[in-house]
Amino acid sequence: MFCELSPPVRNSVVKLNEQRFRLGSSMICEQTNVADPSSVLASWQDDGKTFILRKETVHEHDMLPSTSPANRVHDAGTSAAVWLLGKDTFCKVKAWCEGLESESETIDFVRTHCPDIPVPEVIFSWIDHDWSRSFMLIKRVAGKTLDERWPSLSPSQRSEIVHQVVEYCKKLSMLTSSNLESVTGKGVYENFLNGPAPDSHPTWKPRLLGPMPLDDFKEFLRQRTSTDEQGIVPSVGEHFVFYHADLGPTNIMISEDAKVTGILDWEGAAFFPRFFLALKPRVSAGFFLSRESAGEERAARFGWGDPFYKALMAEGFDSTANDLAWWKGLAKF
Repeated sequence: MFCELSPPVRNSVVKLNEQRFRLGSSMICEQTNVADPSSVLASWQDDGKTFILRKETVHEHDMLPSTSPANRVHDAGTSAAVWLLGKDTFCKVKAWCEGLESESETIDFVRTHCPDIPVPEVIFSWIDHDWSRSFMLIKRVAGKTLDERWPSLSPSQRSEIVHQVVEYCKKLSMLTSSNLESVTGKGVYENFLNGPAPDSHPTWKPRLLGPMPLDDFKEFLRQRTSTDEQGIVPSVGEHFVFYHADLGPTNIMISEDAKVTGILDWEGAAFFPRFFLALKPRVSAGFFLSRESAGEERAARFGWGDPFYKALMAEGFDSTANDLAWWKGLAKF
């Protein structure tokens, strides 16, 4: 069911003047020379200037004018958007519901357990309960997206990037759990496992799967298998492995010399069944290259996702024809 948050997520950040932004229902981000330390939640440098985050005062709420939207650089419909504040500070806003994992928690988890995997630097994050959305301030990651770099990369450079990202997946997969869950034991936000949403479900609201132990997940798979395809339930293995789950070409940052400088968008990362690592890039359009990078030919748009999933399979992350058939059958539920 098409349904927007109130106010819509695209209105989460408002530019009040050249140095000040209102973030959500109660926060102010501003450039300043002098700040009261007792009121500052976070302070950072951006292009040689000092920015702070603080709570909006009751008096300010009544006095501050409501002006034009800030510099929104990404819009994901009813559930997410990203703004550029200053030169190198991004504000990422996502629809939130009870039980949803914090992306900043996941980034901290990866930084702790796999410190050689480049992740964004988080300045501050919070939940705006009044507006049912999360906010995360992060610093710019050096480089351009893989999608932007793709046309200028040589075949050997492309292959090396595939290899590097697969190595990251291998390291992450060494982190295991007995449950399908997030890094703090919450449900998993992954529509490619959950299947189509019922018509009554609001489009803005995340749908969570789990948390659930292995036996419950096996039963979930059986329940999501059509009666004429009972022999194709995916094999789950003995535990779940940690996976980013959205390693498309817009979430991988690449330097001018074709090195991976950062992995973005960790909000869906969690402990998944092993078969899902290679299955997801086979079925998700998020792994397609853009038409601007690859052209109109459909085969060319698979230039990233196809070698990526094949490289994962070569490393033992098997995704069989049965797994693919099971996933296609989800549309019947």
